[in-house]
Amino acid sequence: MERNKKILIFLIILLLIAGGIFLVKTFFVIKVNVPRNQNNNQAVNPNIDMAKQQEFDEMIKQTAASDQDLDGLPDTEESKYKTNPLSSDTDNDGLTDWQEIFIYETDPLKSDTDNDSYADGYEVRRDFNPKGAGRLQIKNQ
Repeated sequence: MERNKKILIFLIILLLIAGGIFLVKTFFVIKVNVPRNQNNNQAVNPNIDMAKQQEFDEMIKQTAASDQDLDGLPDTEESKYKTNPLSSDTDNDGLTDWQEIFIYETDPLKSDTDNDSYADGYEVRRDFNPKGAGRLQIKNQ
């Protein structure tokens, strides 16, 4: 008799759980009809102004065409500084070529500008001066 009570209680609990799951799925799951782009079946956000989105996409394409490594330094400038237009960090020191030229004024062709055995990016992340002794001094500050 005791065993039958336990089985009955177990079945009741199981039915309550199944019923709860059914109710949640039936009444509380909201199905959203997301508009789709007809060309590639991707979801389209109805809040996006398509003209502005197209303008943004074109800007990205132009930037990618004029700055292949997307480091902020146009390919025409890369040749001026002798940096690699296909690598955002020519000397692999952890700083982009643009950061080295315009922010930290370090050598984008040399991973350790001050020859202290620490890469420029390592020093910058630890607030040390990558151009010599002392703390980091940033241009225009």
